[in-house]
Amino acid sequence: MLPIARSLAAANPQAMLPCPLCAAGLRGENIEKHLAKAHPGAGQESLGEDELVWVGRSGRVPSVAFVFLAAAVLWVVATKSGLIPLSGQLPVLVAGVFGLVFFALLALAETGRLQARMTLGQESLCLRHSLGLRRRSVLLPAKLEVGAAWEKWRTGQRVGEDVYWTNHGDRRVGGYLRIFGGSQSITVITSNTSVKEYWSPKGLRTGPKRFRGDIRLEAHEFVALEYLLARRGMLSVK
Repeated sequence: MLPIARSLAAANPQAMLPCPLCAAGLRGENIEKHLAKAHPGAGQESLGEDELVWVGRSGRVPSVAFVFLAAAVLWVVATKSGLIPLSGQLPVLVAGVFGLVFFALLALAETGRLQARMTLGQESLCLRHSLGLRRRSVLLPAKLEVGAAWEKWRTGQRVGEDVYWTNHGDRRVGGYLRIFGGSQSITVITSNTSVKEYWSPKGLRTGPKRFRGDIRLEAHEFVALEYLLARRGMLSVK
């Protein structure tokens, strides 16, 4: 990302730009000084064309979870209708296993313990979820949407062997960038940085607040994606 950031900084010395290594905001004319002071040796690092893969937490329920849910439903229908002649506790146990796997995968997704892998290629941005059954691809150049990322805020209190949960409503946890085209889209969530903070609103669509994203990136990873999209002409400096 360094060559892209340096090129934009040289062309826009008075514009605010994010540091490609730590996401700190500074004027283009100060990027070189910041790199020399905060990231000594960065000039020798190869952080350009090879940095095209990101791995981050996913908030999506994996598609394979719904396979287990469908299997549970079909199993119950088949045993109840007599298509599979079984009796006793076995039908109930099998259905219970299918349902247990579904809810386990649902819990993993809700707690952010599943990951997604996103790859930026020459012609598309691709994403594959953990336990996903297919890869999602958005052809480039694509359209962009920005907005606020939110989550349901709950706190728990243990009293003896019981846990009591209190709902506090919604709270903002950061922002998102949705890259979309045709029927496909990829939503990237981050915190501590914002697309609108540095990039021109021209060509950016403002979207609704979202509670789920396909992949969550750290601020410096999100900035790397921004610079790569800027190189493709999808983002421009303010």
